[in-house]
Amino acid sequence: MTAAHAFEYEVPPHAGPPSEAVEAAEEGNVVYLSRQGQRVAAIGPPTALDPQGLEKIRQYLEGIARNPNRTDALRASAREQLAPA
Repeated sequence: MTAAHAFEYEVPPHAGPPSEAVEAAEEGNVVYLSRQGQRVAAIGPPTALDPQGLEKIRQYLEGIARNPNRTDALRASAREQLAPA
């Protein structure tokens, strides 16, 4: 599992995560839930969401964001994922 395999789902008020989000998390992906375009939660496998796992994801994204050999779109996506929610 890498942070590059992240998903985002818009969740309406008073609703839980869609089943597709839970399934994506079960498959080892980090899934962000948002309301009105703002990230409100992340779900994923426990190994990805523990403090050490989150730090590894942050380091991975920072490396992609700075790597001139990556595409502009991938670097922009990494910077977006690093932005505070």
